[in-house]
Amino acid sequence: MTTTEIIEKRLKEKNIQKIALANFLGITKSNLGNKLRRDNFQVKELTLICKFLNMKLIIKDDDDDETDYTIEYTE
Repeated sequence: MTTTEIIEKRLKEKNIQKIALANFLGITKSNLGNKLRRDNFQVKELTLICKFLNMKLIIKDDDDDETDYTIEYTE
């Protein structure tokens, strides 16, 4: 599943329109649409999206199935 698919699925589950997410990110709906089409997000954007959608951004270690890293962006 791509990042875009996950975001769109979560928006649908929570009955949230993309414009609300775009407003939260401080970008236009068109800009968000472009990012979703390209499946191209910065870590800062992903952490903000996760915050908005009540999710966590986690990186898993391929060499160690038990090691997870939670990414939290702070300014």
